[in-house]
Amino acid sequence: MALEKRATESLSAQEQAQLKEEIRVLATELGKPESEFAPGRVMTADEYETEMNLLNEQKLALLKTLTQQAMDRAKLQRTEIPLTVNP
Repeated sequence: MALEKRATESLSAQEQAQLKEEIRVLATELGKPESEFAPGRVMTADEYETEMNLLNEQKLALLKTLTQQAMDRAKLQRTEIPLTVNP
């Protein structure tokens, strides 16, 4: 609670509301329930490490998927030029 007070005491009421809404939206995008980012809840080091590892795995999976899709598109659009030898 003290950290939240320090972090928000310099913000106007509108800025605080915008910050809370942004946090809510980002947590929803990560698939997290509101109870996991409630005011005053502190994330442990183990929770942080677990979440960061999960995000890294998701990022790598997405990169692999996008790379494969790009390779597939390139293969479909590629036209092979026949090899010809001029005397």
